[in-house]
Amino acid sequence: MSASMSPDAIKKLVTFMIALALIATIIALVMYFVVIAPDQVAGQIAPLNSGCHDAYCHHT
Repeated sequence: MSASMSPDAIKKLVTFMIALALIATIIALVMYFVVIAPDQVAGQIAPLNSGCHDAYCHHT
């Protein structure tokens, strides 16, 4: 750190970094629930022509 930086400037920098981290977390959560989670649920459903009657049918 430079000796010329005041404690007020450091406080503003820390506040900015925390706000940036919170915004990034919110964006990541929105992306997960809007884009990733629906794809995972859709991938668990068996196709209609598979002969399965539930989502967890496994043929051996």
